[in-house]
Amino acid sequence: MEIQFALLVSWVVCALLMALLAKHRGRSAVGWTFASLVFSPLAALPLLLMMKNMNSEENIPANLMRCPHCSELISRDAPKCKFCGALAATQAVEF
Repeated sequence: MEIQFALLVSWVVCALLMALLAKHRGRSAVGWTFASLVFSPLAALPLLLMMKNMNSEENIPANLMRCPHCSELISRDAPKCKFCGALAATQAVEF
């Protein structure tokens, strides 16, 4: 009985780690947690790693940039960040 409980806890912990990895890569944490619980965290991990990273900088459109203070996407023409209020036009960091 103790071995079964340890296996169940390990399975759930691995599924939650998959959720963190999925969220970091711009994917649905809930969906990947469910997939990991149903199929296997060991089977879901290679699938997630093979998929395109949705948070990579190459996905940012040319008319947007990241705010140097809060890292949110803002318009290149904006005088200040609409999220944190920092001046953005002159201090923008381009990626």
